[in-house]
Amino acid sequence: EQSMSTRQTGLRKQFGFECACVLCSSEPPASNATLLWETKVAEAEGQVAAGENPDEILPLLLAAITGLETEDRGKRMVLARAHRLVTECAEHLLNATGEEEFAVRFLRSSIALLDLQRWMLWPEHADLARSLLDVSEGVRTLLGIRNGRLLLHEFAQFSDLTDAREFMAACRKEHLKIKRCYDQGIARYWRHRKSLQST
Repeated sequence: EQSMSTRQTGLRKQFGFECACVLCSSEPPASNATLLWETKVAEAEGQVAAGENPDEILPLLLAAITGLETEDRGKRMVLARAHRLVTECAEHLLNATGEEEFAVRFLRSSIALLDLQRWMLWPEHADLARSLLDVSEGVRTLLGIRNGRLLLHEFAQFSDLTDAREFMAACRKEHLKIKRCYDQGIARYWRHRKSLQST
């Protein structure tokens, strides 16, 4: 999940071409405000990778998401990166503090990320599988808080607990389907390599 300019630079350096796929060619030029938010998200990525305090990073990311959503809906890649970072920070803070607010933030960004990835990625992409698992785990976590009342209060898309459980099960099932595709592909790759080495 990189910005168009980052992807294009990497492709030019490594492979010597400029990509013209739908994702790369449909991304409109960024406004100054969008470039600012993209820079802030990149800074947050560095802070998360360096293990800095997620409690300080999270407000910056939430501001970036709000800014990107109001500024330019075409910057889906940057939004996706910001939502991924919010899930990582919220998960860390939830594990450290147990505060319900972080469980809600985790699920809210996981769902937003999943929606963005469904638009950007092919249906069997590994990142999509990860987000499906995150959504499933986020729902499971919130089902366990206040007998699921917090989940129903914060997420209007669930009409009742049964609806939430069915959604959780569907996400987990789709995650496992994608994971099996990757596991089978990796197994075929290694069998093929082994057969080449033995000949």
